[in-house]
Amino acid sequence: MVGIKMGKIKNISLLTLLASLFLTSNVLAQDQDLNAAQNLLLAAAEAMGGLDEINAVRTLQLYGYGQEADGFGSGNVAGSPYAPQKWGAQNDLQRIWDLDNDRFMIRQRGNLLFPFAGARAHAYTLNRQVLDGDTAFRIAEDDSANLGGDVRELRMQSLSHPLAALRAAMAADASLSNVHVEDTVSVVDVRLAGGEEYSIGFEWKTGLPAFVAWSGPNHLLGEVRYTTQFTGYVPYSGIKLPLGMVTYMDWRDIEFFKIYGEGYIVNGEIPDLAAPRSLSETQPGGRNSGPLQAENITGGLWRLSNGTVVIEFADHLTLFELGGFGYDDETLPQINLARSLVPGKPVTEYIASHQHDDHASGLRTAVAEGLTVITHRNNEEIFREIASRPAPNFPDMLHRNPRPISIIEVGDRMRLQDEERTVDLYHVVAHNHMAGALMAYLPDENILIEADLTPSRELQWWADAYEQNIKLYDLHPEIIVSVHFGRMSHTEMLEFLAPGRIGGQERCVAQAELDHFVAGCPPFYPEGNLIPGMIEFFDPPFE
Repeated sequence: MVGIKMGKIKNISLLTLLASLFLTSNVLAQDQDLNAAQNLLLAAAEAMGGLDEINAVRTLQLYGYGQEADGFGSGNVAGSPYAPQKWGAQNDLQRIWDLDNDRFMIRQRGNLLFPFAGARAHAYTLNRQVLDGDTAFRIAEDDSANLGGDVRELRMQSLSHPLAALRAAMAADASLSNVHVEDTVSVVDVRLAGGEEYSIGFEWKTGLPAFVAWSGPNHLLGEVRYTTQFTGYVPYSGIKLPLGMVTYMDWRDIEFFKIYGEGYIVNGEIPDLAAPRSLSETQPGGRNSGPLQAENITGGLWRLSNGTVVIEFADHLTLFELGGFGYDDETLPQINLARSLVPGKPVTEYIASHQHDDHASGLRTAVAEGLTVITHRNNEEIFREIASRPAPNFPDMLHRNPRPISIIEVGDRMRLQDEERTVDLYHVVAHNHMAGALMAYLPDENILIEADLTPSRELQWWADAYEQNIKLYDLHPEIIVSVHFGRMSHTEMLEFLAPGRIGGQERCVAQAELDHFVAGCPPFYPEGNLIPGMIEFFDPPFE
């Protein structure tokens, strides 16, 4: 018995010893990891100009200009990965850091570098977003301030710079871990006291920060990993700072945002970035603002206030469009409201008009809810990509309950029909904004349902598309249900299009008089009828 007991004691002692060695090795490994991380940070600080110099920076201002991929890379003429990227210019660009007070400002003036329907998109509108601690607010052009903006996203954008990222990583309450190598870059994972997580990479040759990477939720893609690469370090006030910064997405390796730096001011006078004591709530705008309601267009057809159209068939309901930049918490109420319109009839199908993020943001929610997606065949590849992306750090409904997407592809036309309803789907043509779009037509009621076929009253770069399409398909709409603009008659639609047709040409002539020949000019108007001045400055394809 004594021998057995001793044997047990020896076994227990061995297990204890092994556990102790394991824990000790883990602690040593963690200590080594921490030491390696700290050494990389210190080496980077020295490479940039010195630790004391880095810590002495109170304010930092970056001046330059930028370019942004439209619609997170979805805003192109087609959903193909080979479609040319559409860009928006961000000029008069500044990034301002008040490091002592944990404040940050984005300032830039936007102008889309492709023809768009709204005049404001081409007006170099001033955009100022500010983060003060945990308060995000916007400053309007009249200098009034309103609450608004994503606190976390602004925080991560503020950290997407080597000096800010390095300073934050060296804070006493920051956690450093997982030192590893990616190609020729040493990488450290950082977790801040507020829970923000990012990775910072360091060049082997110079020790300088090479990139900052972080993940965030995305209304179209579920989750995106952003990596900002730093190039072109030059000294300002003794500190080396990058003039080139390109932020890539982990979807199609898209260059999402490019900053072309022109220079920095270190410890200069900056605007007061403190949040005003009284901040009013930003007035919401867009399709998803206000309470969600349903407008009855005719028997078995409703338009929801966000733009989604509900079509009743004999034994099910079909949705046309689920957009508006929403996440699950905005898209699911649209689906549920549709379900409530005809109790007992399930929503089974979703007609996705095209791939732009403001029109396809509900795709992942629709797939998670088991809806079959009906779309033009040009969108099949991009929609499968969107629906298959994981979102592990910001799980949405589709990540929590993954299921494969079910797609019905449409070519030039397709008929959906049962004993109660007939709906014809047509490929939208003569429209340079979207090459893979669908519109729907109810032949028994002469009702046309469209999204972006007629997107604005202000500027109509594709003003003839409406008439070109109804002529091509021999349609005779008496009612048009527009995702963006609600219900109109055929006459009202023609009246709606007329000002924008003139406005687009007037903008072309006004810019040409200044020797500015901008994208979209001359407009491609197959119907002709050009205003005076177009022939003087351009060689238009139609008269």
